[in-house]
Amino acid sequence: MRLILEKIKRWLKTFMYSIPYAMKGAEDEIFGNVSKGADGSSISCEVSDRRVANHLLKGEVTQEVEELRYRTYKVAEESKKYRYLGNGVAVLQDASAFAPKRTKYTFSQDNYLLCASINEEFKHMNDYGEENYRFKISYSYTPRFKMEQHSVGVDVEIDNENKVILTIMRFSCYPNKYIVSSKPFIRSFEEYIANGAKGEFIDCMSSLSFTTYKANGEDDLVSYVFMNPTFKGITLDERKGEYLLTYSWETFIRSPLELSDKYYSKSMDEKYKNKERKDASVSLVSSNRKRYCSACGKEISLYDGDILKYGDMDVLCNDCRKKKINDDYNRN
Repeated sequence: MRLILEKIKRWLKTFMYSIPYAMKGAEDEIFGNVSKGADGSSISCEVSDRRVANHLLKGEVTQEVEELRYRTYKVAEESKKYRYLGNGVAVLQDASAFAPKRTKYTFSQDNYLLCASINEEFKHMNDYGEENYRFKISYSYTPRFKMEQHSVGVDVEIDNENKVILTIMRFSCYPNKYIVSSKPFIRSFEEYIANGAKGEFIDCMSSLSFTTYKANGEDDLVSYVFMNPTFKGITLDERKGEYLLTYSWETFIRSPLELSDKYYSKSMDEKYKNKERKDASVSLVSSNRKRYCSACGKEISLYDGDILKYGDMDVLCNDCRKKKINDDYNRN
């Protein structure tokens, strides 16, 4: 057992280590921003706009912000097409490997209260507003208990070939002291298990919908809608302290959200197609400081100048540095 746990631990470390290399490989491939030097080394040029941080801080949706947003989502999508081999090497997989036609979906999604935006909260300064949960449930009649208020998550099992659409909704068996209806809601489960007393959880739902976020086994921002349920039963998982309610559904809709399509940037897409190279790094903070060559007065990179200055070396441009090296060589 100990050996198995060690193998799993090593596999997880390798997988997590591979993610940045896969994303970097995707960026270099789709941006066309890698050039080969005479010595075979790769030189990656980064994005040129130095004002994008200020735009983001002010909440301004400028062309640069649109390009940054599109590039971020595009890289995330392309990184899924790469497989990490080891030693810093990631390769592009065959199309059938990263885009198989799925017929089965098995995943778990947690349910929780969603935080409203600041602007939305300001609208409800003098009232309680409305609580929104990740799960949205439609009811065939007005129930005493809102199931989305008490559910802690759902396990989904879908098999299109065998026409299986199951959800197992999870509810904590411990009352929530912040929700008044928590105790009577849990008591309805206990009465059903003890003597088969009918509860409204059996037939009150007409649909269940949610958008995945940090789900176990499914991508983020995939919208699911389940319609026309049939109650199958309830069990108590004593180990986890949860009641498990199983429902079978007549039909469902799955709609993945492609962020690169939603936030498409024509200008950045043209840069990809033209394989334009990026020629400067992003400055996350604006600075008016400048560095100048101590010999000729030419302005040099602030980053290079700081390294030379704090390394107790002469702050020189490339031309003056080469000249100094040649002079020292000839002098010796």
